[in-house]
Amino acid sequence: MQDDDSIPKKTEELPEKSSGVSRRDFLKISGLAAAAVPAVAGPKVVMAAGQQVKVYGPGRVPMEFTVNGKKYQASLEPRVTLLDALRDSLDLTGAKRVCDRGECGACTVLVDDKAVYACSILAIEAQGKKITTVESLTENGNLHPIQQAFVDNDASQCGFCTPGFVVACKALLDKHPNPTQEDLLHGLSGNICRCGTYRGIRGAVAQVARTRVDSPDKVSGRARYTYDVKRPEMLFGKMLRAPYAHCKVVSVDVSAAEKMPGVKAIEIVQKPGSTIHWAGDEVVAVAAVDEPTAEDAIRAIQVKYEKLGHLVSDAEPPEGASESQGPLSMDDIGDMLDNQVPPNQMVSQLEQYGISFQPTEDELKGAKEDGAPDAVIEAIRKAPVHPEAAKKSHSSYQKAATQATGDVDQAFAQADAISEGLYGAPVITHCCLESHGSTSEWTDEDHLFVHISTQNVSGIAGQMAEPLKIQAANIRVHQDHVGGGFGSKFGPDRWGIATARLSKKAGGKPVRLMLERDSELKVAGARPSAYARVKVGAKKDGTLVAWQSKSWGTGCPAQGTHGHPREHRSGPRVACA
Repeated sequence: MQDDDSIPKKTEELPEKSSGVSRRDFLKISGLAAAAVPAVAGPKVVMAAGQQVKVYGPGRVPMEFTVNGKKYQASLEPRVTLLDALRDSLDLTGAKRVCDRGECGACTVLVDDKAVYACSILAIEAQGKKITTVESLTENGNLHPIQQAFVDNDASQCGFCTPGFVVACKALLDKHPNPTQEDLLHGLSGNICRCGTYRGIRGAVAQVARTRVDSPDKVSGRARYTYDVKRPEMLFGKMLRAPYAHCKVVSVDVSAAEKMPGVKAIEIVQKPGSTIHWAGDEVVAVAAVDEPTAEDAIRAIQVKYEKLGHLVSDAEPPEGASESQGPLSMDDIGDMLDNQVPPNQMVSQLEQYGISFQPTEDELKGAKEDGAPDAVIEAIRKAPVHPEAAKKSHSSYQKAATQATGDVDQAFAQADAISEGLYGAPVITHCCLESHGSTSEWTDEDHLFVHISTQNVSGIAGQMAEPLKIQAANIRVHQDHVGGGFGSKFGPDRWGIATARLSKKAGGKPVRLMLERDSELKVAGARPSAYARVKVGAKKDGTLVAWQSKSWGTGCPAQGTHGHPREHRSGPRVACA
């Protein structure tokens, strides 16, 4: 977020300025940055364009900050942002990491009394400046008037964006004590509330009869979300994700990452031979002493993929293109296990459609190792085998249902008026400001402690018990606040299971893995698209006499077995009595 005066009123071309650094100077500087340095080092000095230039990094360098009137010292890499320094090194978690791209305002802090995005300024640049976070606004347990106004107007729902809004409002009111509507809109235009509490944020006149009991914690930044949890000796998790919408994992080489200092555990989520049906799907998880090390380890992992064909389309399916669900292949069953399809649904599909192969004991053993419960293994054994289906290529469209009632053509012929239209909605991502994620730690060999961002605290233990092979009673789940869910946070998800497995490999140490914003939008759930072409016939008095419809929509990783667009016909031709 920028101060009002820093936003240009119109676009102007700026003259190009030479940096004064020659190519040789640049190579000298970049070569120095690439050289090995001690864990904590001061700046190196080189000559560039006839002047001495300080070069920091790539290792940790000593830094000093003035935050909320106090002096802090830390040893950080130059690439660390002010936001990560505040949260991970100073344990000031009021500013939230959401977009990490300077787009949402949840990380707003004051730097020399101006509102800025803490994710868009390097910590090393903030040295020597006065930094103010939301934590400083509360004095002796008393809320700042702005914070109290948020409570009075119920201006927080999930509350994950609230600290950023509070700080932005302070910057606005410090500059404009009596803001106009234009001042208000402009001053808060850089902050986003996914829950939509803008009316309260803008100071609605009507006071609610009852405020949220957790509002004081949210407006003061005291509310601790899963993303804010920092357990002793906590490790940071990152996930390597598949770049293709449809591919097969050919090989995975983690040897380089395993040798990197600071890397404590690696979990191969999808082994060679796995088929992937979703761009961004999880392949390898890493736990390391800090996020930069985990990110470097992810980049060091080599995965070879075999690209396969795929279709992404919301267009109306060609006539006759869809096919009914058929017998399941071993790949289909593996995909269902990978995508955590509930066992009862798997058993139902195996009983209804059968399988296209004769299962071997090795295949059944592999399925059990991949997490298939005994009920699914038994259903595979008993499923009718249709070997001819293995030779048939799958259509990109899968038919769900077809129905016709009455003489529809005659009903339309007798209608006084006929109306036709196309209706629908595209894919909608949930876009929770607090991304999906969790922190898992083993308190002993058989007991797991989990902090997770979820709408389903009571159901998480049961969902984690089966893949981890422990009793649900041995899993303790804790959450104080959730930064938005919108119907998408009801399971531990594959990354949640990965944190537990990484923790086990790391000797039980806590492992936190929160999705980055791009991963949150790609894989953390969405409302699939849905469209319908509808034709209705009616009498002049409005009585419907005929209805014909054709509907279709896209699939998702856990929907069915192929992840293809779905054509769903539900009562498309009905003659109304």
